Amino acid sequence: MREVWIKDGKKISPALTNDFTRSLGEVVASLTCRWGAQENMFKELKNHGINRIHSYQKEEYSEEFLYRNGLENEAEGVSHEIANPEKRKLSKEISCLRDKRRRFLESLEKKTNKSQCKKIMRKIVGLDRKISSRIDKMKDMPNKIRMIDRIEQDKIVRLADNKKLFFDWLKMNGIWAKRELVEFVKPYYEDLRDVNKFVRSILRSRTYLQRKDDKLYVSFPPQQSNKAQMALIVVCDFLNEIKDIDISLNFRKVIFRVGEKH
Repeated sequence: MREVWIKDGKKISPALTNDFTRSLGEVVASLTCRWGAQENMFKELKNHGINRIHSYQKEEYSEEFLYRNGLENEAEGVSHEIANPEKRKLSKEISCLRDKRRRFLESLEKKTNKSQCKKIMRKIVGLDRKISSRIDKMKDMPNKIRMIDRIEQDKIVRLADNKKLFFDWLKMNGIWAKRELVEFVKPYYEDLRDVNKFVRSILRSRTYLQRKDDKLYVSFPPQQSNKAQMALIVVCDFLNEIKDIDISLNFRKVIFRVGEKH
């Protein structure tokens, strides 16, 4: 394996690869180009409420769990340290306040009215006080704290293993199903972002169900553009080629189609 360390600002990320043929630049480009897409996937899952599923069971963190999962070293005890989250939170607040101050200064340069200038200056002075108080507060905070102290202080719990595995399985099935649909409609779009946008729109769209004898007809709403309309027809043809779709209902076949424009 090749061990690669990728630095972006202050953040350093380790990575492993078994590719010995590409240059270092090519390896880094290949690894990092996926990161944005992966983050977008997690954001999308969060928007769907995956992190709010009420039936998740929770368990407390135990020392045995921390040792078993390599989060702590049993010989050293619970001594693993993490970056102080409260200090990181304050640092983020200071950055936002400084950005706000910068915008007020830019606005001040364009103002000629004395009354407006005084009003903006009062806001800048107020921001300076807030920034100064947060900097003083940060000075008294340790850079790192024990992970176990953080868990106990904020009463952090973990997902029960059986529920987490089940919902991870559901999520990954959903992700791979969406990816398969993307592959089918790719030829109709030049930009991959447009492909993903189209697939997301049809998965979120309102469909119409109609039962005829032992068949269930699923009608997608018609698309506004010809490109999207053709892509949706391809998706329906693909779904209709699947012989057995078991949805635990009394239907012999599920037929997908594009509804008519009204």
